[in-house]
Amino acid sequence: MIVVFEKHNILKVIVVVVVLVVVVVVVVVVVVVVVVVVVVVVVVVVVVIVVVVVVVVVEEKKKKKKKEKDRRSKRLLVHIAQRLYYRLVIVAAAIVAAVVVLIVVAAVVVVVVVVVKVVVVKVVVVVKLVVVVAASAAIVALVVVVIVVVVVVVVIVVVVVVVVVVVVVVVVAVEEEEVEEEEEEEEEEEEEEEEEEEEEEEEI
Repeated sequence: MIVVFEKHNILKVIVVVVVLVVVVVVVVVVVVVVVVVVVVVVVVVVVVIVVVVVVVVVEEKKKKKKKEKDRRSKRLLVHIAQRLYYRLVIVAAAIVAAVVVLIVVAAVVVVVVVVVKVVVVKVVVVVKLVVVVAASAAIVALVVVVIVVVVVVVVIVVVVVVVVVVVVVVVVAVEEEEVEEEEEEEEEEEEEEEEEEEEEEEEI
């Protein structure tokens, strides 16, 4: 009876360990996939925004639109900035969700490891070895996921900084161009006034 009881415990512990490893692997894969998808979406959105901004600036310089169209371009830049803000909020929410998942997984791993250790106090050394290996695998998986999340956060921060710099440069360039156009218009008006005054003096 004692042998049967010990075998039953061993099988039970092995099943628990296998289930634990499978759950951890599945959660890690899901989190990594979600993080990668979020990074890809953010990069695509950032590239699209930068391309749109550059196209707007090029069109501004080529066609030299009037003040009304310049106002429209400013509205477009504001709209782009708003969309970027919303995307960043979504990305931040995704990162928070990933961190929450990591915390939950870590808690589950700790609880299961504690329970398994309590169960296997008097079980064979082989089962203890299996439990240690499974726990180590879970910890390694968690470390990998944490590293992935950190890398993704760094990439997102770098991309956001680049986009902000590009948008600021574009806005400054557009404003400088507007100021130059206004100065040119004022100079032309002054020249016309001077010419009119000279003509009047000649007539007199």
